[in-house]
Amino acid sequence: MKVLILEACRSPEIIKGNTEASVLSKDFARDGIPFEIYSNDGIWESCVEISRSLLSELLRNPVVSIVHLAVHGGEEGLVLRWSKDAAIRDRMPPEILTPSDIRSMREWNEKMVVSGACSSASLAPDFLAAGATAVVAPAIEVPWSRIGLFFRSFYLVYRRSAEPEGALAEAVLQYPEYRSYRVFRGEGKVAAAETNA
Repeated sequence: MKVLILEACRSPEIIKGNTEASVLSKDFARDGIPFEIYSNDGIWESCVEISRSLLSELLRNPVVSIVHLAVHGGEEGLVLRWSKDAAIRDRMPPEILTPSDIRSMREWNEKMVVSGACSSASLAPDFLAAGATAVVAPAIEVPWSRIGLFFRSFYLVYRRSAEPEGALAEAVLQYPEYRSYRVFRGEGKVAAAETNA
């Protein structure tokens, strides 16, 4: 298992503490899980702005089996970059990965996609049409305060079982505010994160 973490932060100049990408990178390093991170956040030594061409290049790595998207987004697509306006509230996304962009990128083939973007479950059919093996994404807006911890729990179980459905159910037991997450697979199969508790 090798994880590619992609992060597009709207306010890279602000120290934010435990972001989704920073929590995961520390855990993966500690647990010996191979990963690469590409982020525009100022906490990293080498900041990189994600573009469609860079994304396509990174996805071509056959060793990468999971793509973790620590980005903003929704039904219209996923934000790859933000404008550099002085006021954060004025920053707009000049580059969005749209549903049609996703479908046209065959590099998703044989990769599991895990999304931290709000309401990104609507993009699951696009990832699956492009060949992704599974998509883990929320149906609605999700809180950001504990998302790194939620994914820590998910990956801990996933590493042992290699089954996203069970890993998601365990993570939601610990962090019920993320119960809108689902696992999507080809042929219309959807597994809810909710348990029978």
